[in-house]
Amino acid sequence: MRIRPPLLVLLATLNGGAGEGGAPDRTSLAVPVPGTALQVDMLGRRDRGEQVSLWIGRTEVPWELLDAYVFERAHPQQPNATDAVARPSKPYISMDRGWGHAGYPAICVSPETAKAFCQWLSIRTGRRFRLPTVTELRSVAPVVQGQVPSERDARIWHRGNSGGTTHPVSSALPDDRGFHALRGNVAEWATEEDGTLVLWGGSFLTASEDLGGDLIQRPAPEWNASDPQMPPSRWWLAEHIAESVSIAPVSIIPTMGCWDPVSGEMFADANAYMKWATRQGRYRKGQPLVAVLGMRKHVVQRLGYLQELIRGIEARGLAALPVFVSGIEAHVAVREWLVHQPIDAFISTMGFSIVGGPASSTKPGH
Repeated sequence: MRIRPPLLVLLATLNGGAGEGGAPDRTSLAVPVPGTALQVDMLGRRDRGEQVSLWIGRTEVPWELLDAYVFERAHPQQPNATDAVARPSKPYISMDRGWGHAGYPAICVSPETAKAFCQWLSIRTGRRFRLPTVTELRSVAPVVQGQVPSERDARIWHRGNSGGTTHPVSSALPDDRGFHALRGNVAEWATEEDGTLVLWGGSFLTASEDLGGDLIQRPAPEWNASDPQMPPSRWWLAEHIAESVSIAPVSIIPTMGCWDPVSGEMFADANAYMKWATRQGRYRKGQPLVAVLGMRKHVVQRLGYLQELIRGIEARGLAALPVFVSGIEAHVAVREWLVHQPIDAFISTMGFSIVGGPASSTKPGH
């Protein structure tokens, strides 16, 4: 199965009509979060033209709202009830994966964190928040068939237009009801009729033609297999997840090699990449060439900073030679590959020494 990064987001739902959500003719609602400068923007769902019976978040929950819950500290002036809410352990790495934080959707969130966040938000605001049901999401984002590709690209972040990263919560155009990214960008936690939590709506790595349907993923233990903690965290999901709507051959990624950050294609060495880049018009003889050295792990995770760096190089009329290594092979890549290429500049994103030091070769003359 094709491996996908964990794109787990929570979309808060608020029950109530005129008595709890405001005037019966209102279709939008802003709920302030006391003790912060934040608010939750909601849109109402009307049943058969009547008053609003359900409020659903206009966007995915952004990081700054989840951070207010995760990093809140007990304070004498805080209500005792908020101190009693279960709180996640602090993340051991940056869970946004370098794609963006402020204004970006919260990802890598476990079902436990999603439910506890809604409980905290309910106590904080005095209103009852919960996760949406699959049926509710279907009612506000029905199956879309035959949508014009240009319109779909403007409203949904998918595999073909996302560039391999998440995007800010309101960066795409809203749908006809005013919601942003109910489909695509990141998947939403939702509850099925039997109470099971599932992921719904697809992500920025889902093919655009698949985003019009009813995409559901069920949690699996493998989603947290690479968590270095023992036992693994129940609050955060560290591992890649398998997207159930897409099956592809397994890719074997070498310890060191070259890659194209746009297509994701891998190459055995620098010569193979340069031949390909020449055929694709990405390199011309005599064009200034910049070698970029990156961590294999970050290439596998498709972290956005490498793509942005290489795009920035090419936007200035330069050619890029992207090389990845696991860590200690950096000197091997330089000695056996790069010295034989017409390199004009070299950028390392590694943090390891290239020659000398504990990462160097112990073989004399190397």
